[in-house]
Amino acid sequence: TIFRDPNRQILIRDLLTTIPVSDSAVEVMRENVFTNGAAPQAGELAAKGESDITYTQETYVVQTMAHHLIASRQILADVPRLQSEIDNRLMYGLDLLSDSQLLLGDGTGNNLKGLLVDSGIQDLGASDAETGTVWVDFIRKAITQLQLKNYNATAVVVAPADWEVLETS
Repeated sequence: TIFRDPNRQILIRDLLTTIPVSDSAVEVMRENVFTNGAAPQAGELAAKGESDITYTQETYVVQTMAHHLIASRQILADVPRLQSEIDNRLMYGLDLLSDSQLLLGDGTGNNLKGLLVDSGIQDLGASDAETGTVWVDFIRKAITQLQLKNYNATAVVVAPADWEVLETS
C-alpha cells in the first residue's frame, strides 16, 4: 500500500471547455461590445434594425508545463505499482500548476494569463466585516452581473479559508 496526501477533487481546468491544439499559438476573439438593434420591421421594404459587434483579436502562446522525477529503472521494474503512483503524482503536480496558472498566471515570460488577473474580468470587492458586506453578497452580486449579460454561473471558486467564513456566518 502506498500512503500519500489526497488530491483536490475538482480542478479549475475541469470547469473550462478545453480544445486540443497543435500550433504554438492560439488566436481568440474577445467580444468587446454587442449593440442589439433588433426591432420590429416597420413594414414591407422598410429598413431593418441594425446591430453591431466589435471584437479584439488576442494571441496566446501555447506553453509547455513539465517536470520530472529521478527514479532508477530497477526500482520501477521491481515495483510496477510504484511506477503508476509516480506517474499519477507527476500528473497531479501538473494539475496544481495548471490551476495556479489558469487563475493567477501573470502572462509574463512563460506564464499563462490567468483569469483573475485579466483586466476584462470584473472585481466586485472583498468581504469586509466593518461595512457589513460578506462573501455571499459578492458571490450573489457576481452571479447577477453574469445573468444580466445572459451568462449562467456554473461554478464559484472560493479559497478554503474564505469558504469556511462563508459557511459559518
